[in-house]
Amino acid sequence: KINLQDARAIRRELAAVYRDARAGKIETQDATRFGYLLNLLGQAYEREVLENRLEALEAQQHEQNTSQALK
Repeated sequence: KINLQDARAIRRELAAVYRDARAGKIETQDATRFGYLLNLLGQAYEREVLENRLEALEAQQHEQNTSQALK
């Protein structure tokens, strides 16, 4: 099983696909497909990270507003 749990792992897999294509271990057409899918996974991961950060900031802002309203 390939670990694709974070951006670093996705980047490593993308580099491995590139190396395999350069070495002739996989067809260029397959490498293109794998690269495309890995790019989509990277974008999805990036969106998830940004969404989580935004939710944390919104929760922090809400707590600050609630705290100030109680004073």
